[in-house]
Amino acid sequence: MPAEDAEIIRTVERLLPSARRVKVLAFLDGGWCNDNYQIDVDGQRLVLRQSRFSNQEGHAEERYFDSSCSPELIVYDHESNNLITRWVEGHVLAEQPIDPTAAAGYLRRLHSEIPQGIRRYEPIELILSNYTSGGIVFTPVLPILEEWKPGRLSGCHNDLNPYNIIVNGDQFTTIDWESAGDNDPIFDIVSICHGMRYSDEEFFTAASAYGYPDLTMKFLLQTRIVYVAKEHSWAIDQLAANNPRPEVRRQIQEMEQILRRLISLYERQAAQQ
Repeated sequence: MPAEDAEIIRTVERLLPSARRVKVLAFLDGGWCNDNYQIDVDGQRLVLRQSRFSNQEGHAEERYFDSSCSPELIVYDHESNNLITRWVEGHVLAEQPIDPTAAAGYLRRLHSEIPQGIRRYEPIELILSNYTSGGIVFTPVLPILEEWKPGRLSGCHNDLNPYNIIVNGDQFTTIDWESAGDNDPIFDIVSICHGMRYSDEEFFTAASAYGYPDLTMKFLLQTRIVYVAKEHSWAIDQLAANNPRPEVRRQIQEMEQILRRLISLYERQAAQQ
């Protein structure tokens, strides 16, 4: 047995002391802050998430697994931030993207099930904290960060990249609830649109189909800038923390290019008003 598998099995046995037979089936690629494994425990297919970082709000994250839109939670260890969930059959949304109208329908169902009032998600505070700890600040974005305010609040996921959504027929299961919290739902709309690389027109189509009240192009564009700044600042912070993945450096470069384009578009629109 490889040494890595033996350590994974020991982790599972600590989380599930009654387990009699544990087998590591596969490493699941895609986690940037966690290592994820498909495992077999006494004939049941499960998923182990091994966190590389501590989570001060593990109790809050655990509460988001009560909704039917998330996988069944088997065990959550608050000290290590490790957890085990039921395996979900299907494919990640990134493999078979959906159109903006279908994305809006998924989001309406998701937001109807996410509980509200567990905790707040503050994207501006997070972005500024990441820039500070990472030692680099993208100054052109600061005026927009200062101006952006949520127009309404509901329970949100806040990290809806298409690798966090598993599709099986017409069933959508959403994973990775570490960032969940009350926020403006436009943030989740922008998140999924960004992850599926929608065009500017498709962003507006998705937000309109969602039924977001009093939607303006200005607020949509502001939120897109805030979301991309979150992705940019996160990667800067990860690089400063010596995250070795080459994708981190690529994300910094890609997000800065997108930020420059969106800020230019925002300034042109503002000048026309």
